[in-house]
Amino acid sequence: MSNHKKLHILDAGDGSEFALWEISKRKNALIKKEAVFLSHGAFSDKTVCMGIADYLVNHGYICFILEWRGHGTSPETDIPFNFETVALYEYKAAFHYIYHHFNIASLHCVTHSGGGLCLTMFLINYPEYLKNIQSITFIACQAFGAVNNSFDFIKVFSAKLVVKGLGQIPANKFKLGRVNETYYTMKPWFNWNLKKNFMSEFKNIDYKKYMSSIGIPIYSISGTGDKFIAPVHGCYKYLQAFENKNNIFREFGISKNNLEDYSHSRIALSQNAAKEVWPTILQWIDKHSQQAL
Repeated sequence: MSNHKKLHILDAGDGSEFALWEISKRKNALIKKEAVFLSHGAFSDKTVCMGIADYLVNHGYICFILEWRGHGTSPETDIPFNFETVALYEYKAAFHYIYHHFNIASLHCVTHSGGGLCLTMFLINYPEYLKNIQSITFIACQAFGAVNNSFDFIKVFSAKLVVKGLGQIPANKFKLGRVNETYYTMKPWFNWNLKKNFMSEFKNIDYKKYMSSIGIPIYSISGTGDKFIAPVHGCYKYLQAFENKNNIFREFGISKNNLEDYSHSRIALSQNAAKEVWPTILQWIDKHSQQAL
């Protein structure tokens, strides 16, 4: 029997709206009192999270998937936005809604790619939400570690120039996902990686300096075959910035006795990921759930 999916269209608070999907078992099923918040990154929509969400729901959790404005089911927007916009508006509105509308006080977070950057910025700006989050899982997430040598720098800098010239990134053409992103949206990501920093575009905040204020246990997953957006060393550097000895880093690839050298999207959504990546996420959530305490 397929899981129950309900769409909530929410006001982001700045004139935009976005989709929040509620995924659960039918009402008569046994449900744990805890929920999992999921979100995709750039070029993507709920599809990248739907498999893992269904998997977690089948193991007793309620799941919520946030779709960024202009992505997937979310209404289109004319307002230029970037990762930080999504963090300050969509994430804040979604967390407020989940806590108050559903009366859920205990939450786990699972994010893919830029969804993790948004979560980080959101929690640094709104630390009052930290107390309700039991665990975080980052899948292929990094902001300032894509450049490891001069070749990497040229690669990222060239990509930035091409995207600036085009005004947007045609996602399908570059096999990045389903949604095109504008240069305005992606510019901070290019700059963070080229300058090896994590600076706010809107406020005088060095996010890198505040990452250690997030003491929630984090499980960070990387794919050996992810060579550009979230290379393994970049994901590791990002996790290190939280300075928490309880955090766990794991690389999935053939050299680690896994089924494949996972690419940026396949690490989240593939049959192989369902077999060997998703169970480790469930294990992490179960370990940190209030039922386990």
